[in-house]
Amino acid sequence: PHTQRPSYPFKDQLLAWAGKPSIWPLTVGSASLTLLTGFLLCLSPYNPSTKLILGLLAVGITSSFWLHDLLSESCWEGYTTRFLSSCIRYGIALFILSEVSLFASLLSTFFYSALVPDVSMGGVWPPYFIQAVNPWGVPFLNTLILLFSGVMVTYSHHLLKRGNKFPSLISLILTIILALVFLTFQLWEYYNTVFTLNDSTFGSIFFISTGCHGCHVFIGMILLLSQALRFHLSLWNHHIFYELAIWYWHFVDVVWLFLFVLVYWWSS
Repeated sequence: PHTQRPSYPFKDQLLAWAGKPSIWPLTVGSASLTLLTGFLLCLSPYNPSTKLILGLLAVGITSSFWLHDLLSESCWEGYTTRFLSSCIRYGIALFILSEVSLFASLLSTFFYSALVPDVSMGGVWPPYFIQAVNPWGVPFLNTLILLFSGVMVTYSHHLLKRGNKFPSLISLILTIILALVFLTFQLWEYYNTVFTLNDSTFGSIFFISTGCHGCHVFIGMILLLSQALRFHLSLWNHHIFYELAIWYWHFVDVVWLFLFVLVYWWSS
């Protein structure tokens, strides 16, 4: 009969576990470079989407193997120490701070273009030939969806800390479904916009900023999905990775609020 490997709680060593040699950081980095190169090539007139698709597949496959090793080391082999968990928290906090810098640069570009509009574009923002997206349609609905998803994932974490495992899993699954609905509405909005990425600075800022946010929503959804899979396998011994995924999801929520107010509401 099938026997499940035991789960171990945090080991109380004073020193962090150094970890076994792993090829996944190098492979994930190489796959990410392929993905970024494919995205940049898609902006050219030649539109070679093959490399972009290969990059997406490579990132997904290598990240899945890396995640499997992390779960195996932390949940089944019991190698996660308390000191190491603190280091992981600080690392994720610094990563989120770097993401804040990314979106701050995008929003600074928006402010520069909006507050000092180009005379050749009519001296107004958005340019006179651009029909801005109605903020009270799909963007407002997406705002409600993201805010509600943030409430649901926080409630799921609260239930998990109280020991209510199955309701916590249900709330987490609902959060993942809301993330998928958000991305579906975002793609529908892109399909129905009357301007493109090449239509002035406004079009470039709109698609790059909201598209970058959409990529972060997708990454956050994958992180939450990995935690749902982990909980489905009854790996409840600790939930540091779930907590960090929630940090990332709340960051995505806050970024969207800025985008809604500036890119959608103010620009309309």
